[in-house]
Amino acid sequence: LRRCLMASITTESKERGLFSKRTIEEVRQWALTIRKLKRDVACLTVSTSITVLQWKAAHLAERELPASVAERVGKAEEFWSTYADRHRVVSGVVNTRGGPPGGGGSACAGRPKYGMAWDIHKGPVWRMVSPAPGSLLKKEILHHEAEAGISDAQRGMGYKSRSAPSLQKAKTAAGKAWGGSDPHSPAMIKNMQREILPPIEHRHKYLNQCGSDQVPIPLPFVTGHSKCFDASGRSLVDRELLAFTGVFEDKEEVHEINLFDNALLTDKALSRFLQQMHMEHIHDNLRRLNLGRCLKAGTGTVNAASVLLVACTNLRELSLSQVPIAGRLQLGLARAIGEHPALQVVNLAETGFMPSETTMQSITHILSSRTINNLDMSWNVFDKEAFKLLGDCVTRSPSLKTLRVASCSGNMDIRPAQDVIPPLSLFLEQLAYDRSLTSLDISLNRCDFRTALILEDSLDTHDKLKVLTMSENPLGVLGVRSILRLLCRDHTGLTTFNMEACYGARVTNIGTREIAIFSYTNPGGMYRLELWRPYDR
Repeated sequence: LRRCLMASITTESKERGLFSKRTIEEVRQWALTIRKLKRDVACLTVSTSITVLQWKAAHLAERELPASVAERVGKAEEFWSTYADRHRVVSGVVNTRGGPPGGGGSACAGRPKYGMAWDIHKGPVWRMVSPAPGSLLKKEILHHEAEAGISDAQRGMGYKSRSAPSLQKAKTAAGKAWGGSDPHSPAMIKNMQREILPPIEHRHKYLNQCGSDQVPIPLPFVTGHSKCFDASGRSLVDRELLAFTGVFEDKEEVHEINLFDNALLTDKALSRFLQQMHMEHIHDNLRRLNLGRCLKAGTGTVNAASVLLVACTNLRELSLSQVPIAGRLQLGLARAIGEHPALQVVNLAETGFMPSETTMQSITHILSSRTINNLDMSWNVFDKEAFKLLGDCVTRSPSLKTLRVASCSGNMDIRPAQDVIPPLSLFLEQLAYDRSLTSLDISLNRCDFRTALILEDSLDTHDKLKVLTMSENPLGVLGVRSILRLLCRDHTGLTTFNMEACYGARVTNIGTREIAIFSYTNPGGMYRLELWRPYDR
């Protein structure tokens, strides 16, 4: 790019007679100055690299503390021990070595295990649950459970329930029941089973759903250590997804449902899963819903997502990227998005919007929202009318901060080549009236030097836009100059410009019409302006 720019500047300057003849001594002084500047640049480069390295070192994420590592390992061991103990009858042999029942020990016999335990005075605390103290207590509780008539399959769950992380309900009820009495009495054990057992009941439901022919997935949401259901990138199949539904019933709060990049899930399983999410605690607390890259999703999934979107009034983020949305469902989904009272981030990239009246109405409904500040409509197909409407709606939206419309230019124009108008230019022309956007992505939209000049004119009075992404566009030398002038002006807000993989385009006549090429440094000349063209305007 530098070579092309310098060659063009040199040629233009010579034609205008700006270069006068110089002596050999002047050229020699120039060469010495350039060599000094190159040395200074090298020194500044090294100094900058050192500064960047120091900055990265100062902002490195703190390493996980040993206590946190032990806690994470203990939680995983706790889940798998629950899975292994589902059908095991614990013998009456007292194990004081921390190894498996029956003695004999093992390689990890002396290894301590950690978990959430109930303290009489402090409530739920993280501490060592084995060896000796835990095993003796376990035997005592199992003995009282056997006297109470609890079946072998359920025996021992009262002890395991002491490791549940959510025991708020048990704290009040169990405290009243104790009343200074022995916490290991039969009455107290029954009370603990009634109050403490429900928080981990969902774990046993999930393990029973898995059965003997399906390996369980110890997600933090299942083990009870997270309120976010994050199964992104796990390549789940239908049976594995539906096995999780029992976990949601006993959860007090669910903040996130993330199924991103699970391309094996079918539309039938996804729609059934979303239909079972209609619970009061999910409606009140769900913040993020991500179904991106669920490639087999269809009509049922989109319908279920629209109904769930209306019910979850506190939802903040919705992602349906690469989920095919049928044309007859686009308007209903767009209306639900536009009328949502709290939605802030919406991702509808590559969802199948095409040039149609439905798309026009959908854009109007989506951008009528007063809360959306981040919208991604990339990899859909918009014509000139859709882009113009998009520009009008963006200028009227008071909350929109980030907009992505990468690879959206669809040219349906059948007129001669000299009369074709780049669709994106009609959108960029409207940005002169916008005052809210801070980030814009228009990559892969065939933006040439004409589109860049329109963008330069529109953003000349825009002091909010900070980040502009125009990757993989045929900007050429003239287009890059337009953007560089924007960066150099003090009254514009642009600070970051991404032009990765941009390439040059030959400036030639289109058809029989000679293009009037505007030169910012030398605008003089004869122009034939046809004001129905955005570039000529």
